[in-house]
This record gives sequence, C-alpha cells and structure tokens, in this order.
Amino acid sequence: MKVLVVLALFSVCNANILWQEPPRSKLQVVEEAFWDYVAKATLTAGDTVKQIRASELGQEVSAKISQSADAVNQYVVAEMKQKMEQSLEEFQTSMIPLTQNFQTQLKQKTQEIQQNLAPYGEELKDKLDTDVQNLKKQLAALWESFTQLTQ
Repeated sequence: MKVLVVLALFSVCNANILWQEPPRSKLQVVEEAFWDYVAKATLTAGDTVKQIRASELGQEVSAKISQSADAVNQYVVAEMKQKMEQSLEEFQTSMIPLTQNFQTQLKQKTQEIQQNLAPYGEELKDKLDTDVQNLKKQLAALWESFTQLTQ
C-alpha cells in the first residue's frame, strides 16, 4: 500500500513537470503586472467615486455643480437672446433701404407701364365706343322692324 502511495505521488509530480507552462519573458510579466495594476486602480477609483457620490459632501458638490450649470445655461440663453436681437435689428436696418429702393423702382416701373399702355387703352376705348354705337343702331333697327311686325 505504501508503494502505491509512493507511485501515485511520483506520477503526480511527474505529470506536474510535464504540464508546466512555458517560461514567460520579462516583458510579458511586466505587461501582465501593468494590466493587473490598471484593473485594480480602476476598480478602486470606481468604488471611491461611488462613496464620494453617496456622501453628504458629494451630494452638496453635485448640487452646487447643478446650480452652476443652471446659472451658466441661463447666462448663455440670455446672451444668445441679446445677440439674436442685435442681429435682428442689424438685419432690419440693412433691409429698410433695400425695401424702400425696391418700392421706388416698383412705382417707377408701374408708371412706365401705365404710360406705355395708355395709348392702347384709348384706342381700345374708341373702338369699343364705335362698336357700341353700331350695335345700338342695329338694335334700334331690329326693334323698329319687330314692332312693325307685331302691330
């Protein structure tokens, strides 16, 4: 029985020798140590941040930061509103002369068109007056002949 235990122990020891990992270079050892350190530091920093946020001081700081952010937002909104109003005023100031110029040109062009079309309007009016007079004469003649037939 003692022999079996010795043989089993010897075979396990030999198996351990056969399955050993290949030796690692110093660079691999340092790299592994570095990443272990980073993992622990990150975990520690995360825990610390959670503790700070949970503490009364952390909550006060968070509230102050929120208040400061709100104040900054209000300032930015007020500043943007002021700049927009200034830009609008500048735009209106620059557009007023342009619109006045456009209005003046439009009036001039309208007057030119009226002057150019006036002779055609007079000619058309004269022609229509003549046609109306002829139509009246024709209707009068038709009426006269109708009344003579109906009597």
